[in-house]
Parts: sequence; structure tokens; C-alpha cells
Amino acid sequence: MKLEVWAIGKTSEAYLSEGIRAYQQKISHFIPFGYQELQESRQQKSADRSKTMKNQADLVHSRLTPEDHVVLLDEKGKQLNSVQFARYLNGFLISSHKRVVFLTGGAYGFHESVHNKYPEKLSLSSLTFPHDMVRLFLLEQIYRGCTILKNQPYHHI
Repeated sequence: MKLEVWAIGKTSEAYLSEGIRAYQQKISHFIPFGYQELQESRQQKSADRSKTMKNQADLVHSRLTPEDHVVLLDEKGKQLNSVQFARYLNGFLISSHKRVVFLTGGAYGFHESVHNKYPEKLSLSSLTFPHDMVRLFLLEQIYRGCTILKNQPYHHI
């Protein structure tokens, strides 16, 4: 099983990009892992909100396969503590899925077609965070989950 995190749009701050790269390396020591930013065209960025969301949805749909297991990061998703999240990750590790994709949306979230096609949703918090910060938070939680599963001392209860 390969775990991937996909993010719509480019990470805007250098410190976030640096943190994302650091956690990518850390996670890769535990599991096959990939991170990618799905680039928006300039035209998409300047389009109206509904057109932008539709274009992002089309991009996502074009890159996913029917065999992929997709989890949307969404404010209305299920919330887990870190130990529960580790168990959730473990479920994927022992499953028959070839690829699990955690998908973070752009500034406007996801188009309804994405919500309809991929009903599994996870929330990192009841708080609202900038969409490119969520990427770093998600990678940190994946790393934390891996260390919990391996009984390593990173996570303190």
C-alpha cells in the first residue's frame, strides 16, 4: 500500500514547504509515501469560484483511479485523536488497497462532485486553518501515527 497526500494548488509560504519536505522524509522511513501538489493554471486562479472548483474537481477526477481509496480533508469530517488516527492509518496498512490518497482542497474546499464521489471525510480540527497549513498538519499527524504504531517515543500521552 502506498499512502499519498495530494494538495490542490501550490504551497505559498517557504516555511510550510520546508516543513512538508521534512515530514515527507520522516514518513518515508516508515511507509511508501508520496506528496504532490496539483497545480492550477493561471486561468483557474482568476476564474470565478464555481468554475475554479469545477476545474479542480476535473483535475482530481482525472488523476484518481477506481482502485484508489480517497479520504477528503474536510471540516465536516470525522475527528480523531492521534492514537485513533494511528489505528485508522493501520487499517489502511493492513488493507488490500494499493493506494490511499488523502486529498486537501484549495481555498474554497471541494466541488460537490468530489464530495459525492468520495464520501470518506476526515477533519483535523473544529478550527478553521489556511488550506496550505493543513498540508503540514496532516503530514505531521501521519508521521505521529507511524511513530505510535512503531512504539517510538515521538508521541507523548
